[in-house]
Formats: sequence, structure tokens, C-alpha cells
Amino acid sequence: MADSAEDDAAQAVAVTDLADFRMRLPGAQNAAAAAGEGFEALYRQTSQGLLRDTARETFQAMGLLTLEQIAGYRPANGAVYPQTPLGHAMRQIALLVKADVGLEIAFAESSGWDTHVQQGTVNGTFARQARDLAQSIQAFWTDLGPAVTTDFRAVFCELAGKHLGIRNDAELFPGWTGGRLPLLRG
Repeated sequence: MADSAEDDAAQAVAVTDLADFRMRLPGAQNAAAAAGEGFEALYRQTSQGLLRDTARETFQAMGLLTLEQIAGYRPANGAVYPQTPLGHAMRQIALLVKADVGLEIAFAESSGWDTHVQQGTVNGTFARQARDLAQSIQAFWTDLGPAVTTDFRAVFCELAGKHLGIRNDAELFPGWTGGRLPLLRG
């Protein structure tokens, strides 16, 4: 019998690069497919529930997008992502959102912010990081277009309002006239 805490656990798969998220063997593609099926069968037979469930979720996720869909993705609305790790990550997140694979939460990392020298206002380390962040977010926003249906301010006001007792949303976002997204009771 499965542990109830295990049943309630959120499912998650971590992927750095969608194009590399495949079962591969050097040489033949048919051999890789057969190996993938063999690995799936082995993991289905494991007695450890967590390992079995995680493997099942991972193999299901691997089948959601083809390499052709990943390679052929073209950002919409003229969006141009920076050729940086953050730009690449944001482009992949947009692809997953548009592919409607059930993505609920995504994470993109932007490292290199802990700088103490050569900050620069135009060409320094900090300036390059800030430019990359701004261009990546702009491309993501442009690419998704009307795919964005929830204003983050509605979520934030609900959570901060209930948790911190803030009743006036204008204290958090001056000039915002939207409404809170009811997420919490009480």
C-alpha cells in the first residue's frame, strides 16, 4: 500500500535542455528506442515506489515533445531571445507553455550576479547581466503574447494581503486597479 504522503506529492521533472532530454545510445536510433523501452520496463518492475513513480513520470515527459518540435520552435510576434543560457531557458519555457504539456511552474537560472568589480554602466559585468535579464524577459513576454492569462499582481496581492494583512493593494502596486485572485480561504 502506498504512503499517503507519497500520493499527495507534486510531480516534477527537472530538465536543463529539452533537446538533450532523450534516451540515447551512440550509433543507431532504433537501438536507442529499444533501450528506452527496456529501461522503462526495468523501472516499472522496481519495488521502490518513489523510484518507480519518478521514472514513469520522466519517461512520460520524454514522450510529450519530439525533437522536431523542439528544433522547429519559432518564437511568435517577432520575439528574439538573447543567445545566452538565460535566453535559451526562457525560450524553452515558452515552448513548453505553448505546447500545453501541463507545465505549472518553471524555473530559469541567471547566475553571475555576485560581482564586486567592473560593474560598468554600459559594458561592465553588472550591465551585461541586467541587459541579458531584460532582453530575456522582454522576448518571453513578447513570445507568449495573449497566452499570459494571470497577472502576477493578482496572485501576489492575494498572498501578501492574506499573509501580511495588507488590505490596500495600492500599497503593493501603486496605480494597479486589478482584482485579487482568490487562492486562499479565510
